[in-house]
Amino acid sequence: MKALLYSDWCVIKSSIKGYVLPALAIMAIAGLTGLDAVEPNALAISSHVHSVAVSTGIIMLSLFGFFGFFGNDEREGWEGVRLSLPVTRRTVVRSRYVALLAWMGVVLIAVNLLGAVAGIVIALVRYGQPAIMPASELLMANGAILAFALLYVAIVTPVFFKMGITKARMYVSLPFLACMLLPLLPGKEAIQAFAHGMSESVGAMGPLPLVALALVAGLACYAASALVSERIYARRSF
Repeated sequence: MKALLYSDWCVIKSSIKGYVLPALAIMAIAGLTGLDAVEPNALAISSHVHSVAVSTGIIMLSLFGFFGFFGNDEREGWEGVRLSLPVTRRTVVRSRYVALLAWMGVVLIAVNLLGAVAGIVIALVRYGQPAIMPASELLMANGAILAFALLYVAIVTPVFFKMGITKARMYVSLPFLACMLLPLLPGKEAIQAFAHGMSESVGAMGPLPLVALALVAGLACYAASALVSERIYARRSF
C-alpha cells in the first residue's frame, strides 16, 4: 500500500502549482463576501469570512485532488501498470480511500489558514482591528463541512471505481441534483415532517453534538463506501 500512496502523493506534488490559483480564488471569494456582508463587529465579520473560505475551499480543493487521482490513473495509464503489480484490487481501493482522506485533512488545514488570513485582513479593512474566528465556531464549521465532504466523496467514489473518470464524470453532480429533486418527490410531506423533526432536535441538542454526530455519520458512510468500492472494483474488467 505504501507504493500506491506514494504514487498518489506524487500526483499531488506534480500539480501543486495548479493549486495556487484556486487558493487565491478562495481568498478572493471570502474577501468579497466579507466586504458586502452586514456584520456588527470585527469578530463577526472575521468569522463570516473564515466560514466562507472553509466551506468553499474544502469542496473545491477536495474535488481537485479527487479528479487528479482518478484522472492520472487513466491519462498516464497508471491503472494498467498498477494492476500488474503484486497488489490486490482491495489494496488498490483502500489506498485510494486513505489518500483521499489524507488529502481532505491537508485541505482542511490549508483552507483554515487561508480563511484566518482573509478574516483578519477584512476585519482590519472594515473595522480597523484584527479578529479571528472563535475556536468553538471554528470546530463546528470544520466538522459540518468535513462531514458533507465525506458524504459526497462516499457517494461518488464507487461510481468512479465502476466506470472510470471518463465515463463517470457526468455523474459528479448527481448528489446535488438529488437534493434539489427531493421536494418534488411524492413523499414531500414526509420529507418536510422529517426536516421539521430534525430542526427541533437541533434546538434540543445544540449545534456541537449534532456536528459531532454528522461527522461520525460521514466517516461511517465513507467506510461503507470503501467496502462497496472493493466489491465493485473486484468485478470490473479492463
